[in-house]
Amino acid sequence: MKTIGRTAFKAFLVMLVVAGTTSIGMAQFGNESTIRDTIRRIQTRTDNLQRILQNASDRGNYRADDLNRIVLDFENAVNQLDRRLGSRRGASADARVVLDRAALIDTFLANNRVGGGSQREWQSLRVDVEQL
Repeated sequence: MKTIGRTAFKAFLVMLVVAGTTSIGMAQFGNESTIRDTIRRIQTRTDNLQRILQNASDRGNYRADDLNRIVLDFENAVNQLDRRLGSRRGASADARVVLDRAALIDTFLANNRVGGGSQREWQSLRVDVEQL
C-alpha cells in the first residue's frame, strides 16, 4: 500500500513539474512573440526613416553621410538582435547595442537641423525602440 501511495505522489510531482515547465515555455513564447513584433515594426520604420532622410539630404544642409552611417549601424544592430532571437539566442547585450545606436540617432537629430518629416518618423520609431 505504501508503494502505491509513493508512486501516486511521485506521479503527481512529475505532473506538476511538467505543467510548470509548459506554462513557463508558453510565457516565454508570448514575450518573444511580442519582442519579435516590435522588432519587425522597428525594421519597417527604419526603412521609412532611411528613405525620408535620403530625400531630405538631397535638399538639406546637414551631414547626410554621418546620419546615414548612424542609421545603418542602428539597422545592423536591429537585424543582429532579430537573428539572435530567431535562433533563440537573444541576449540583453544585443538589445543594449540597439538602444545605444538609437541614442546616437536621437543625439544627432537633436543637434542638427533635420526636416519635420524625419523628426516625426524618428519619434514613431523611438516609441518602438523604447519598448525593447
